[in-house]
Amino acid sequence: MTALALQSRKLNFIQEFLKVDDANIISTLENLLHKNREKQLKQYFAKPLTKKEFNNLIDNAEADRKQGKLTKAEDVLKQIDKW
Repeated sequence: MTALALQSRKLNFIQEFLKVDDANIISTLENLLHKNREKQLKQYFAKPLTKKEFNNLIDNAEADRKQGKLTKAEDVLKQIDKW
């Protein structure tokens, strides 16, 4: 499926979803989405990284650090306290 076709399907789904007035249907769809995300994450983390993938992760992390894209743990904790 092309990226454009997938985008079109997502937009159609969103339009139909916005018409739903039944809380049970919304809950069912939410649960389905969360279960699917969990399954994807488990599959992603279940397979070991190749040496190349591991090195890419490290390179990306180092690049983020050099570009100042990291957030200190204490800053995150301060933000959580504001929630």
